[in-house]
Amino acid sequence: MGYSGLYPIKFGHVIAKNFNNNIGNGVDYIRKLDILQEGTQYENGYAYINHQFEGVIDTLNIVGKKVRFNTNSNRYRPLEPFLLLETALQLSLTQGSTVTISNTLSFASSSCSVMTLKSTSSGSQATINLAFSGVVTGTNLNIRDLSFTGSGTLNAISSVDGGNNSGVNITQQSPRNLYWIGGTGNWSDSSHWATSNGGSTTACAPTSNDNVFFTSNSFSAANQVVTLNIDNVGLKNMDWTGVTNTPKFNMTDKTLEISGSVTYTTDMQFQSAGTLSFISSSTASIQTGSTDTSDANSNNIGNYLR
Repeated sequence: MGYSGLYPIKFGHVIAKNFNNNIGNGVDYIRKLDILQEGTQYENGYAYINHQFEGVIDTLNIVGKKVRFNTNSNRYRPLEPFLLLETALQLSLTQGSTVTISNTLSFASSSCSVMTLKSTSSGSQATINLAFSGVVTGTNLNIRDLSFTGSGTLNAISSVDGGNNSGVNITQQSPRNLYWIGGTGNWSDSSHWATSNGGSTTACAPTSNDNVFFTSNSFSAANQVVTLNIDNVGLKNMDWTGVTNTPKFNMTDKTLEISGSVTYTTDMQFQSAGTLSFISSSTASIQTGSTDTSDANSNNIGNYLR
C-alpha cells in the first residue's frame, strides 16, 4: 500500500483488513491506520510496515493481527499516539532498528489476553524510544529482546519478561502448571485449562511462563482434537505423557515458542503441521516417544530423543 514520488503523500483513515503485504511504501503521513484480522484468511501471516516508510502515523490500531515493523535502520520520523488493542497478537520490530513514539503509548488489555512485543530475532534487541514525558502502564504483556529508551517509562504489570530487555519495569506473572481438560477445543479457550490434573478450576490460556500438561484426564473419547487457534504462543514445557483415547494436535501451520522442552507419546497424533520454535539459549529437547513428528517442524533443538 503506497508508492514513491516527489511530493508528500498523505492518507487519512486507512483500513488494512486481512492484509499480508507491505504498508506505507512512499507514504509520508497516515492519520489513522487500522490493521485488522477478520476470519481465517491470511490469519497466519504478518502485515508489514514497509522499510521505506519514514512518515508519521498519528494513531495505529492493531486488532487480531501480527504486525512487523520491517525497518532496516532507525526511523527518521517518530510515531505519534500509539494504541495497541487487547486482541493484538504481536508487534515485532526488526533487530537493530529503533521506533520512536513521540506522543503517547497506550494498551487496552483484558484479563486473559496476552500481547507480545519483541524483536524479530531471538537474542538481538530492537529499540523503542519513548520520546515523551510520563509513565505508561500495560498489563498482560509478553516482552522479549527490546530496549526502551527516552524520557518515558513503561511499567508492565502481571506480564512476562521473555529476557534480554532493558529500560522497562516488568512485574512478572507467577509461573503456572496448566492441565488440558474437556476434550476437543481451542488452545485459547480458558475453559480447557485447569489448575490441577483433571480439576474444575480453570485459568487463562498459557503464557511463556507456564508448563502445560495433557494427561489421562484430558480426553474422554477417541480422536478428540486440540486446535492451536492462535499464533506465536509461548510456554516453557509441554508434556503429553499419559494421554489416552489417541488425541490429535491440530497446529494449523502456527508456531509454538518453547523456552524448555517437549515430550510427546505414541498415544497422540498430529492432525496438521506446525512449528516448534525453541527460543532459549540453553539446550532443549524433544522426547517423541516414537511419535511421528514429521508434521511438527522445529528449530534450535539440542537433543532429539526417541
